[in-house]
Amino acid sequence: SPPPRSHAVPAPARALPPIHTNPEQRLERCKQDLLLSRAQAEDKRPPSPPPPLPSPAPLLLPSCTVWGICELHFEIEPTTQPFETELHATLESYDDPTQRLRVRGFYDGGGIYRARLSPPIAGRWRWSTSSSAAGLDGRTGEIMVSEDLEPGVLPPVHADGRVFRHADGREHFSVGTTAYAWIHQSDELLEQTFTTLKGPGAAFNKLRMTI
Repeated sequence: SPPPRSHAVPAPARALPPIHTNPEQRLERCKQDLLLSRAQAEDKRPPSPPPPLPSPAPLLLPSCTVWGICELHFEIEPTTQPFETELHATLESYDDPTQRLRVRGFYDGGGIYRARLSPPIAGRWRWSTSSSAAGLDGRTGEIMVSEDLEPGVLPPVHADGRVFRHADGREHFSVGTTAYAWIHQSDELLEQTFTTLKGPGAAFNKLRMTI
């Protein structure tokens, strides 16, 4: 007799998600599916690069103008002989290595020492000190020199044959006067003297003094 025929057992039907007939329920289900899909996509997204570092703040240097007075100021504990302390300051241009100035500093009282220089060209300069006092020796720094001349500032004067010339080549005609016994004069006379020496209508451009 023929073998018995096997009968395949059908697999159980997969449960289908409930169908929401309410429109509000269908909308809520769509929102949940959208949020789930977005979260899965973000998990596979590569990490965002770190934010860029902020730009460094510009370096602000002490400044002065061409042919102006660049003053270096130092304060240390007063010594027993402050006026005998040696101090020299050197100023060197970054843009032109041939431009190098060296001056003596001086004691200004109260433990304060100063050195004054007059840069001839604009640009960035570095300065350094040498001194017999440990607190003044080996100081360093930088300054920025601008092109603009301060009001009333003229380049220094030098002899050129039979004439005087400023450092920028302009001819200088010297008209001077003398202030005698300066410390013995009244405040009113001192103020009057100052008035005659300043302003566009000043009669003199050179002053010789006796203390």
